[in-house]
Amino acid sequence: MENLVKTIIRSYPLLWPRIYAYIRARLLSMKEIEKALPEKGKILDVGCGYGITSIYFALKSIKRQVVGSELSRQRVITARRISREIPNLRFEAKNLIESDEKFDAIVAIDLLHHISNRKKEVLVKECRKRLNRN
Repeated sequence: MENLVKTIIRSYPLLWPRIYAYIRARLLSMKEIEKALPEKGKILDVGCGYGITSIYFALKSIKRQVVGSELSRQRVITARRISREIPNLRFEAKNLIESDEKFDAIVAIDLLHHISNRKKEVLVKECRKRLNRN
């Protein structure tokens, strides 16, 4: 596991978010996902949970403005707590897909299996509307 990921995991103050982040980091290839993102621009992480991927993406390039969107207010509070010092990152406890905000890239990691097929269709359509051209 990459040192940056280990550092992020150790920053979680409570045991459950730390375990959750560790498992998520072991299952995901964050390095590969991050390589697919633009080095600069605005990135939305839909369903970001405790924020490990959002934090990782923001720390990998200061030229990115990363926004983590999560419906669980408690998870957002935890993510905000450990990322206060990261200037190019913010977390919102709401569905940003329903906003008018535009993004250069949108990721939805470990999200689609939690929602119905109909909601998947709506999510993908709404994501397309939120993407900047190119």
